[in-house]
Amino acid sequence: MKTYQISSLADLGPLLRKHTRERERSVRGGVRVAAQDGAGIVRAQAAASHAGLGSSVEVQARPAGAAIVIDAPQAAAVEVGSRPHTPPLGPLIAWVKARGAQGLLPASRLAGRRGAASARSVARALASREQGGALDVGAPVALARAIQHAIATRGTPPHWYARRSLPALRAALDAALRQALRDGP
Repeated sequence: MKTYQISSLADLGPLLRKHTRERERSVRGGVRVAAQDGAGIVRAQAAASHAGLGSSVEVQARPAGAAIVIDAPQAAAVEVGSRPHTPPLGPLIAWVKARGAQGLLPASRLAGRRGAASARSVARALASREQGGALDVGAPVALARAIQHAIATRGTPPHWYARRSLPALRAALDAALRQALRDGP
């Protein structure tokens, strides 16, 4: 807490305006600190929900301080799910191959519960298509087509990575603002 001495009431107005500007500057600094901390929180939740989504989380400067932005094209669809649609087959085939390979890794090497579960599920689905100890070359394509059909029929489920981040973001903002106001004018 700061104490001010003034010699007349005429000095009070400019002093209050100066003090208010300094407090606003401190709050903007606190918001920037909270956004940096919060980006890490959102990044971790997003990466656990969808591969590649975590790397699209960034902090952008704003007049009020800063904002956490997730600019991947699929960000909203991963957060809230999607209506039935037909996704392109190529990326699905690549996803099946990558997840199938990840599913062969020990559980301790897989990142995130959802990622580990989907990797194990894809690996099991591919293993079920083995014949004579060998996997048919077309197995990943067939599985990708089955996934494509399921998305075309039911859509995709929500993952709520941003919503799950909110309690931790509130705590980070509260701590940063308290610190900024404590250290401020």
